[in-house]
Amino acid sequence: MIFNWSPAVFKANLKLSGALIIAGCLMTFLMCPGCVNSAANYFEVAAFTSSMWLALWLGNDRVSCWLSNRISWIDFPVKRFFLGILSMLVYTLGAIYLIVLIFEKAFGLSLGDSLTLTLISSLAITIVITSFFTGKSFLANWKEATIQSERLKREGMAARYESLKNQVNPH
Repeated sequence: MIFNWSPAVFKANLKLSGALIIAGCLMTFLMCPGCVNSAANYFEVAAFTSSMWLALWLGNDRVSCWLSNRISWIDFPVKRFFLGILSMLVYTLGAIYLIVLIFEKAFGLSLGDSLTLTLISSLAITIVITSFFTGKSFLANWKEATIQSERLKREGMAARYESLKNQVNPH
């Protein structure tokens, strides 16, 4: 299941969304000092940056979860890794394109020469974030497989013990 709508998960996602919006505003303040001079321009750029943070962080997380449900890390780790990277790149480029298009059409916000910088920096940030999600997902699946393996060993030993016990004392 990709989406978990339980109250605890919803609350956590709401907190994460708030943190991503704050990160977008802070990033705008730090990376675009000229934007601070005009409040209207600052809010447009901050909304753009926050939209990028939300779409890329949450979207790539959903893509990663969806892919992990389709391709097992345990059975096909290399395939899952490369498909994860490919899907992250495709999603990120598509999301950036749509966000830029929406902000150009809706707000007249033009990135001009900084579009290339936006693409490169967004891909770099996304690679770091996706690496985190990929590592987290791989380790969680590895831990689950290890726990399941130990459980199966214990069950096998218990079954052998019961078998030996029944051989020694059949009644």
